[in-house]
Amino acid sequence: FVSFPSSGDEPTTVMEPSLLCLERWPREWQLSVAANKSSVLHFGKHNPRLSYRLLGQELPIEIECFNSSLIHLSIYDTEIPYLPEQIGKLKNLQDLILSNIGLKALPDSIGDLSSLIQLNLPDNKLTVLPNTITKLRFLKQIILKNNPYLHAIQPINGLPSVTILDVRHCSIKDLPQNLPQLTDLYLSNNTLKSLIGIETLGNGTKNKKSFYFNSNRIKSVSPQIRFVRNLARLNLANNQLNDLPSDIYDMPTLRELCIFDNPLNNDTLKKVQVRFKCPARPRAKSSKKSVQ
Repeated sequence: FVSFPSSGDEPTTVMEPSLLCLERWPREWQLSVAANKSSVLHFGKHNPRLSYRLLGQELPIEIECFNSSLIHLSIYDTEIPYLPEQIGKLKNLQDLILSNIGLKALPDSIGDLSSLIQLNLPDNKLTVLPNTITKLRFLKQIILKNNPYLHAIQPINGLPSVTILDVRHCSIKDLPQNLPQLTDLYLSNNTLKSLIGIETLGNGTKNKKSFYFNSNRIKSVSPQIRFVRNLARLNLANNQLNDLPSDIYDMPTLRELCIFDNPLNNDTLKKVQVRFKCPARPRAKSSKKSVQ
């Protein structure tokens, strides 16, 4: 049970009536509430950490009370700029979703979430990621889109299980490295200038891959792109490319190449049209939605 005060409200004015409702509802339905298995989870740097009672019993406030039971934690549209260090005690937590909460930083203890599979932190104010993220060996999905102040994601380099990485609409300058299981990479609307190290992405899996780099500042594509295993979709639209490496035409699995809005020379445009059977310019209307 989670309750958040509105702006200007005291926490007690919201939580206490909510707890009374929680007592009344099971009584009316002749059910029971295990107060001894209930806890209060406090967030926020300046949280007063008030105590609350349920069925006459004071609820414990230590986050450790959840360490064996909490698997999924989601918080949306509530101002929580900082997480408590104690969150690292949630050893069985698999999904952590914190969306549009004004989050400015992650505690180092995030690396202690040894069971974490999904880390979703969209629409926040993150500037850096803690180096302890490298300890999350089972992490498969990372969503960091719409963190406009986030400039680097190097701490995720080398994570062995990541398959999906979404960092659209940030300020990322460098490509992530050494993500052997990566299949879906969304890096559009950032500040990338090159794709150095792209061959280290997804090199441990034969699954089809889709990489989106549209709306960056990319000036060249490394010939090493030919070593990306089973690359099926590549979006390079709206960059600063003048040419493409010849290797890109010899990748048999590459079926979709988007290169609109680049200052490509005529020879390159002709080669792309022949190899990928695509027009030199986008159609006025398209039924397919592009990834932004």
